[in-house]
Amino acid sequence: MRTTRFINIAVLGALALLIVESKCHAQDTLVAFYIGGSAGTMASSEYQVSYSLGIPAVADTMSSELFQASSGFTALASSIASGSTAKGNIVGSVSASGGGLAGVTVKLLDANGFPAAGINPATTNAQGEYSFTDLSSGDYQVMIVEPLGYAADQNPKSTSLAPGATNSVDFTLSQTVVSNSARSMGYWKHQFDVYLTERGSAQETQIQLSNYVALVHSHYTPHFSVFAAETTFADWQGVLTANKTASKLDRAKQQLAALVLNFASLKIGQYTVVTADNRTAGDVLTYASTLVVDGNSANDELAKDMAERVNTQQSIAADVVPSGGILYKGAGPGHIDWSFSMPTEYALYPNYPNPFNPSTVIKYDLPVASYVSLRVYNIRGQEVAVLVEEELNAGRHSIEWNAKGMASGVYLYRLQAGVFVETKKLILLR
Repeated sequence: MRTTRFINIAVLGALALLIVESKCHAQDTLVAFYIGGSAGTMASSEYQVSYSLGIPAVADTMSSELFQASSGFTALASSIASGSTAKGNIVGSVSASGGGLAGVTVKLLDANGFPAAGINPATTNAQGEYSFTDLSSGDYQVMIVEPLGYAADQNPKSTSLAPGATNSVDFTLSQTVVSNSARSMGYWKHQFDVYLTERGSAQETQIQLSNYVALVHSHYTPHFSVFAAETTFADWQGVLTANKTASKLDRAKQQLAALVLNFASLKIGQYTVVTADNRTAGDVLTYASTLVVDGNSANDELAKDMAERVNTQQSIAADVVPSGGILYKGAGPGHIDWSFSMPTEYALYPNYPNPFNPSTVIKYDLPVASYVSLRVYNIRGQEVAVLVEEELNAGRHSIEWNAKGMASGVYLYRLQAGVFVETKKLILLR
């Protein structure tokens, strides 16, 4: 009597291997079919096997081989099947100035630059190392969220993972902020004053200031809500205008606002040393923010003094600032990576100003290089302007739309980048 049972299916390149065990009395036959479709029936003069695979149909042709063995067919089947499905690993390191950087976020992307399904981001350890394990073979991209003040030699990096292989993808960072060129609270107040009063001259453009505010909300606000309500130029002018009679908390927020703007504008880097015992600007930002939100007014003066000294490029004494690695909103050990420089997801932001006359600025983020289409439509859905239609690098982008000659009313702007699509409303008010 002959019995036939299914053993395994394995994907081999563009084809699939269907392995069937056929028994007849004492003799065992292992049959391997190379399947050319996603479903069908395999038959011979001795048996018939039906199959259905969750893979796309491939070539229409098929062939078979017979393997004769009196024993050991299960091991042979396992060997054939597992050869192309063995899992692999991608490992690597992130380093700067010859040493590893801890707390850097590393993301695994697919070949098209989108997050790999089911794979969570990794974080580098104390030696700057990361790993992604138990991965299917295929083409991947590895992307890091560059720490503030650093740029990677290449980001993202591509790698082709063979079955069972371990690929190494390393990143070497160089400093983009090599010294403390932070500006004072008065400098930042003046920038917003110029655009609100239309008097004087500013060193930062309106687009740059808008970008800095967006960076603060993207990278600082998720950790500390100190400036969550400050969205307009008037809001930031207000928080920077605390006078001598203001509370200690308001004065601490005033200096902290200038500090986060120095970070967002890359006038100072996360790893810039600012204390006599080698604590960094990132440590100061973490510590000062923690003191501001802890509800203890006795700590507000210290928060103000630390932020002010960094803003005015003065060194802080030793034993004042603890390491940022032991602080995270008072919740115990944890590292905050103040990564203002590179977006990690697609985003389209509200235009500023809105309402506007006659021009407004539209900002958007690209986590990877993408073909971008940014168009403006009237309320009837008619296209009135093409602002962007080109391939752009990963990063934070902005563009000004001058609506001169357009009628007052509501307009829509639509961003399409890869599979990301979003539409927002803007108002032209003459």
